[in-house]
Amino acid sequence: LHLQYKKRIQRIMRLLIRFWLIMILTCAVGFAMGMSDRFPGSVWNFILNACLIKSSYVGAFWFVQTYTILALLSGVFYKIVKKYSCWMVLIFSLMLYAAAFGIEYVVLGKIDNEALVLCVNAVMLFLRSQFSFVIGMILAKDDFVDSSRLLMRIRKSQVLPWIVLIIVIMVRVVFRHM
Repeated sequence: LHLQYKKRIQRIMRLLIRFWLIMILTCAVGFAMGMSDRFPGSVWNFILNACLIKSSYVGAFWFVQTYTILALLSGVFYKIVKKYSCWMVLIFSLMLYAAAFGIEYVVLGKIDNEALVLCVNAVMLFLRSQFSFVIGMILAKDDFVDSSRLLMRIRKSQVLPWIVLIIVIMVRVVFRHM
């Protein structure tokens, strides 16, 4: 278990090094273009971005914080998926996923403190992302992807993958607008 955790940390560090390089290049280009008020902005803003607390430099990297948290907790997720019924884990994970939208709708818009907004946003993104993570872990645990005839038919069909994708998008839209 310790070796697996060490490998996870190494993968995260490789990602973070690339993230930090892109962040520094973004700040350098912004500074060179006369946008020093935003890139890097204040030292505090730079530190918050470097520590993954804020993602105001490169919007495409919003996922790095969530990925890091999921990767660090993947051992815990694995133990839970292994110990409990996949249906129970899936239902609980779906409830957390739905709670993320409730947090966004009820709580996030009413907070004036930036530090609290950043924390709530991180929790919300984690709760949204954990559902997909848990589904993937359950499918991997039961070797469902490799052995399922239904999934093989879906993959080979020219229409079914699009139907599944549309259903997933519709479910996400419904949850997003609740």
